[in-house]
Amino acid sequence: MARMVGYFLVTLFLVSELSMVQPQPLGNVCLPVYIEFPYCLGFLWGLYKEPGGLCCETVKRLNLLAKQGLGAKYVCWCIENMTKCIAKTSPYRLNATRISELPKLCNTHLSFPISVAMDCSK
Repeated sequence: MARMVGYFLVTLFLVSELSMVQPQPLGNVCLPVYIEFPYCLGFLWGLYKEPGGLCCETVKRLNLLAKQGLGAKYVCWCIENMTKCIAKTSPYRLNATRISELPKLCNTHLSFPISVAMDCSK
């Protein structure tokens, strides 16, 4: 329970920080990503051996959002900016190999790149 409260507080902090950094329209565009992606942080930080069900559902929803909503470039860009912000503000380090493992472990073929070296312009 304490861990979930901690994740919730980190998520609230990150969303508030990211919305202050982004111009308001882009902050609003990225809001679905900022709300959903933190479900994967426990796995990405190395706290869990596998991504949980909520994380995999998030990966699938973000993929759908990339295909039918925002577009792949925006979702990629939002994740890229969020991971940069997390790297600056979190006491945990994101595990680079785990980011690229998400699609495979969640049985999802993404329509956008997801790795430490993401190039969202493609």
